Amino acid sequence: MLTPPAWSEDLSHEPLPAPSQGIAWKDRQQKESCEKLLQVILEHFHNARFYSIQGDSCRTALHAKKFVESVESCRKECPADFLEKKGFNEGIIRNVRTLHELGTKRCADGK
Repeated sequence: MLTPPAWSEDLSHEPLPAPSQGIAWKDRQQKESCEKLLQVILEHFHNARFYSIQGDSCRTALHAKKFVESVESCRKECPADFLEKKGFNEGIIRNVRTLHELGTKRCADGK
């Protein structure tokens, strides 16, 4: 029986938000902007995971790249602990980066 790779463990489930704790917002506009960005991040996460499971390396790479770009934007625009409190720990982010790298390589190989 095959054991799934360790990196797949963080991708096999939805990110679980941390217990409700206050986030220090600059203002209401920042909160709304970050909540919208979180929805984009979740969409790219779901798509990267879906296409990875389907074996579509090119689409996996595309959505994983968009996920990573959105995370980087979020880190610039939102409170430092926002992603962590919404369930996106460093392990999940690192694993999606790995999906991007592997998907890009396989896509370039025509697989």
